[in-house]
Amino acid sequence: MTKNCKLCNTGMIFENPCVPGRFHESSCNIEGWPICHECMVEHCVNTNCLGCEYGKHPDCRFLSLKEYYMSEDD
Repeated sequence: MTKNCKLCNTGMIFENPCVPGRFHESSCNIEGWPICHECMVEHCVNTNCLGCEYGKHPDCRFLSLKEYYMSEDD
């Protein structure tokens, strides 16, 4: 069971090449999401929440992430 980011193809869950059958989860993996943390940050900062296909505004769990990175630009 491997899982790569839908946007950048970064390995989020991958098999250990030294121990077949043993899988590791990358720190960029967001459980239940098809894209990695870095792509989610990029997506949040560049997307209007009302047009987002990932989160459910206003209950999106990444709304605070967007607010944080948007405030860094000020």
